[in-house]
Amino acid sequence: MTLARSFPLALTLGVGCALWAGGPLARGQARSGPVAVVDGTPVDAPELGAALARLNARAGRRGKKPNARQVEAVTRTIVRDALRDELVARALKKEGIRITDKDVTEALADHRSQFNHAKGFTAHEQALGRDEGALKAELKKRLAIDALASKYFKDKRPTRAAAKKELETNRDAYQIPAQTRLSQIFLRYPQGANFAAKDEIRRRAQGIMRQLEKDKQQFPALAKRYSDGPSAAQGGALGMVRKGRLSSDIDVALEGKKVGDLVGPVDTAFGVHIFIVEELRGPHQGKVGDWEQVVYQTMQNRYEERAHQKVLKKLYEEAQIEIKAPGVTFTPEEFASMNRVETRRR
Repeated sequence: MTLARSFPLALTLGVGCALWAGGPLARGQARSGPVAVVDGTPVDAPELGAALARLNARAGRRGKKPNARQVEAVTRTIVRDALRDELVARALKKEGIRITDKDVTEALADHRSQFNHAKGFTAHEQALGRDEGALKAELKKRLAIDALASKYFKDKRPTRAAAKKELETNRDAYQIPAQTRLSQIFLRYPQGANFAAKDEIRRRAQGIMRQLEKDKQQFPALAKRYSDGPSAAQGGALGMVRKGRLSSDIDVALEGKKVGDLVGPVDTAFGVHIFIVEELRGPHQGKVGDWEQVVYQTMQNRYEERAHQKVLKKLYEEAQIEIKAPGVTFTPEEFASMNRVETRRR
């Protein structure tokens, strides 16, 4: 049974903003104390203090206080992620499940195989600003959910053989989705960067964007000069990218854009991204090999969403949880959702 206790929501909008957004955090100090308690064990989220301090710094430069809904959205997202990590780690330990380096290496090889060539894989990870260490960490979390889904519900991840059978049965239902050819300037956040360092990178990105707004033809030269990662050598060229392959923030920013449009700066967990749209390609028929990969990836995505939600909902409902963060509560469905945490309308 989950005890979804928290401080009253009014604290988030009133006194809570003074404590979390206008007090020590406004001076960049880390928040003290756990964000939640799970079965008597405190759960910390060290990154929350820096994230809220960053909101304060941005608002302070405009002579304002942080928007209460932004404070709540950031807090809810980080608290949810911290709780998820804790619950999954506890479940793995309880069930005697261990995700080995070999497991992660095999998952990485399968992930690479989803791309037609090494450049496509590199461009994808570069667009996300994700290095191999971060990718392996994400794959390890995915494997943990797989293992728990198999243990609790006997669920199994779809195989390529299952994808081939699905294609043979329902080929008319599948086609290659729309794609966008992009070039990118990516400014990476250094590992462990504090909010001041990240704000400096954002200011650099704004300066680059102003140069591009005056002359888009500078994009390749500026990418070679400023962009981090392997795409810089090609003037930022990422190639064709499908929706859903990058982060949701980037997908939203690209929505409705036309050829030649500048997009950004887009802030993600890995850094700041600026894009230019080079080509738009609508849904189309593909080669048999292309079809098989699309079907396989679609089945993988469906499985992951279903397994993710079932496992996390079970863990959340069965744990004794007291949320300490002001104004934060979750229904089991909200906690288990793969979507971004949103503030609730009042």
